[in-house]
Amino acid sequence: MTAADWLTGLGLLFTCCGLFYNARQLRLARKVARAEFFFNLDPVFREHAAVEAKLRGEWQGSGPTSLEEWLAVEEYMGLYERIQVMVDDGIVDLDSFHKIYGYKLFYLVNNKMIHSHKLVARASHWVLFIKLWRSLEALKEDPELYPGGSPALGTSTTSFSTDARLAQRSAEQGAAPGG
Repeated sequence: MTAADWLTGLGLLFTCCGLFYNARQLRLARKVARAEFFFNLDPVFREHAAVEAKLRGEWQGSGPTSLEEWLAVEEYMGLYERIQVMVDDGIVDLDSFHKIYGYKLFYLVNNKMIHSHKLVARASHWVLFIKLWRSLEALKEDPELYPGGSPALGTSTTSFSTDARLAQRSAEQGAAPGG
């Protein structure tokens, strides 16, 4: 074995070490970017705090009554549709989103008035929202992720048997999001 062979081998060893180090740094950078994304999402959700507060209190057993309230609900639902686009693009990790914000979506879904007016009667306008809802429901029921049920979401309080089939059928027909 010549000195050139030794130098070539040594060069390959350093190259491999560099590749492993760069891969480790890339994984760390992805984790940091994901954490920053979720921290940056907090203020966006705070913009919808009035709707969430009403869903947790005033609207239990009722729902929006004015045009302004319905518009605020639609804007809030639109936020979830944008998140679904990011999930589809691989930008947002669904499991992490579920753990941090998933319960907020279920306040919307479990409100009977919003559910019937938006997720059943106008399901074809909320395809991305419904897709995210279904994905979170599936995670919630995954025994590998949550043995004994999801700690963040518990169980849905609204009966979705017929409504869910109608909403899913409308969503599968592929209408435009929003509305």
